[in-house]
Amino acid sequence: ITGAKSDADYILTASEYSNEIIKLGWTGWTTGKNVVVPTVAGAKWVIHNATGQTATVKTSGGTGIAIANTKHATVYCDGTNIVRITADT
Repeated sequence: ITGAKSDADYILTASEYSNEIIKLGWTGWTTGKNVVVPTVAGAKWVIHNATGQTATVKTSGGTGIAIANTKHATVYCDGTNIVRITADT
């Protein structure tokens, strides 16, 4: 996902979160923000953060995990929250 985004939390679209590997590669954030994914139990993603800031991947009503800039991690949804499978690498 590239291009310029507003300096606000970002909600992934269906075409974006339908991918198993998601690279967050946009510009526009000045501080860490949330990337909101759907609450779908068992959904799993590899997230690569290249936004220049920390990205916290979370569901709209749950908690999430922070992924540092230039790092990637594998995460899944437990039906409420986003849970880390791997550490940032």
